Amino acid sequence: MRDKSRKIISVFAAIAMLGTTASMAACGGENFKGNKLNDYVSSQNEATSNGGFVYFINGAESYTASNEYGEVVKGSLMRISVEDLNAGDYSSVKTVVPMLLVAQNFDSGIYIYGDYVYYATPTTDKNVSDGSIQNDWIDFKRAKLDGSSAMSGYYFRLENNAASYRYVQEDGVVYCLYEESGALKSYNTATKKTSVLVSGADSEFFYDETTLTEGTVYYTMKVPRNNNGSDAESYTQLYKVNASDVVEKTEVKNGTASYTVKGGKTYSFDVEKTEENFDSFDKNKYETYPYVNLGDLVLDGIGVNNVKLPQNDENGGQPKEASGYTYTIQRVQNGGVYFTRSAVVSTGSESAPVYFVEGAAADADTWKTVDANEGLTEIADSAGVLSAAVIDANQTYYYLNGSTLCRVAGGVETEMAYNLSGVTLWKQVGDYLYYYAAGTNGNNLSRINCTGEKDDYNTLMNKQEYKPVTFAFIDWNSSWYKPEMIGNKVMYSGAQSYGGSTAYNYIYAANVSLNNVELKALNEKYEEVVDYMDDYSDDADMKAAFTYIFRTGEKALLDEVEDLYEETLVKEYTAFANHAVSENKAKNDYSTMFKDGDEYYDRESYYIGLVGEMKASDIEAIQEDWAGSLPVESATDEDDEFPVWAIVLLAVSGAIVVAA
Repeated sequence: MRDKSRKIISVFAAIAMLGTTASMAACGGENFKGNKLNDYVSSQNEATSNGGFVYFINGAESYTASNEYGEVVKGSLMRISVEDLNAGDYSSVKTVVPMLLVAQNFDSGIYIYGDYVYYATPTTDKNVSDGSIQNDWIDFKRAKLDGSSAMSGYYFRLENNAASYRYVQEDGVVYCLYEESGALKSYNTATKKTSVLVSGADSEFFYDETTLTEGTVYYTMKVPRNNNGSDAESYTQLYKVNASDVVEKTEVKNGTASYTVKGGKTYSFDVEKTEENFDSFDKNKYETYPYVNLGDLVLDGIGVNNVKLPQNDENGGQPKEASGYTYTIQRVQNGGVYFTRSAVVSTGSESAPVYFVEGAAADADTWKTVDANEGLTEIADSAGVLSAAVIDANQTYYYLNGSTLCRVAGGVETEMAYNLSGVTLWKQVGDYLYYYAAGTNGNNLSRINCTGEKDDYNTLMNKQEYKPVTFAFIDWNSSWYKPEMIGNKVMYSGAQSYGGSTAYNYIYAANVSLNNVELKALNEKYEEVVDYMDDYSDDADMKAAFTYIFRTGEKALLDEVEDLYEETLVKEYTAFANHAVSENKAKNDYSTMFKDGDEYYDRESYYIGLVGEMKASDIEAIQEDWAGSLPVESATDEDDEFPVWAIVLLAVSGAIVVAA
């Protein structure tokens, strides 16, 4: 039975050494010792569910940054309790693994099984020739969730820090699935052994897009006419393989080399002929054989006119198509595979609908890999429709027909929204379909309630809950992991810049528990404040002062440069900062302006909050960015003496002391 009971993934926040794979350094040697988190509750207590914590990578750090254990802040693994996250108490975070979790495959992330977190991190080893850190390699490791220790060695390492990988758990054993040199491999963390699952596939390897802990991978294979050469049939076969699959035995007997897949079939090769055709062939190592495939056959594209070969299923049934079929995988999701199928000899008039096969159905004893080609479940009439669609567990899908967002449920199409430009559909969470487009610095985030009836989306009905809404205050890093919906919050890597043009890409959280009517009202508050600050656009320095207060919630740097502002403007931004009545002629009352009940919404913290911890150098750089956006006095007279504030701001050290 496959063990899926203990897993938590937060993929951003989610989100290799010299030559080929180096492995087997594994758990030997001493572990790094960390600071034990006394409030961690072991997974042995079945009621804890990992203690109710959310684990996240603390910001998008470069893989070339220092990776000294214990010194890493940005890019480290941190945690926050679900209770504190939902309550907006973002300060109560703790570091779990003070190392860089910055592998460049942003479709993967961190994986938690039992009392351990499994991850990939840039290697800290040095090149012997020049002493440089080999940080374009990644080491695969694990660490204890209580923060007390982490592997100082590694399970294995890869030279490609963007390699596809994921950790999965099958029957209590954790495996790392990964790709290397075109092959799909599986590393068993218990036995410290690597199995080559597939080599020479006819397609890419397709992992489950939504369940990152799923250990089954789909792919297609050609069928060689003989196992000693490269000649292959025109049709293809659709396979799936699991991380736990292994070779039961390899045997060399009477001039024949063979391997038998556990619970599967045996593939045999003539030793003499294979050695003649393949220089890399080693009869004692199945992974060097010309056909390596440990997977289970899902669909066999053999045609009426084809001769059965060892790769075909003897009990698969009788083909109906004369020349057979080829399969093109679209995606893996919802416990199965979506694909299109084409006849090898096409008349050019056939449609190519998208079909779905459930993995569990293909595992049944009654499944016929050839006969199953008849009566496949059709999901959509073309791959183009589903290429960028979101599909839910009921096979309802959402797609863009030009600039119109459509829903197809049970064959009935409903138009939901219009005039969407540059949009990428993302995923469905609860009642809402989320999507995004290019924002100011990264991507924005939008959503629409996708549960409505056809009339709910009629623009004349003016139902706000079923209109698209963009989160006006979210701008997320488009080159890192996508945001995560956790509890009543969305966590994301913030792409918004500070005083200058730099975004430091730490983790932020915003409330997504609002319905669309409430979200629209929240957006209006945000835009009201932004528009008010924009009213000072004729005075860039004044606008910068208001923006600084809005973004930081304080005016410490303004105190250093207030002599560069006119007195009336100082009074204005001081009143804004203190929620007081301005002493200017207009007497703007900031004690009541931008106030809702007991809360003020004229600070960015009302809408989003920083989750995690900033490293000291980024804090300093951010302060310098803000200082650079505020007025700076230029010396026009050699006799003029620089005031103290100018000396501080222009100091080469960049050390600016700011009140907390």
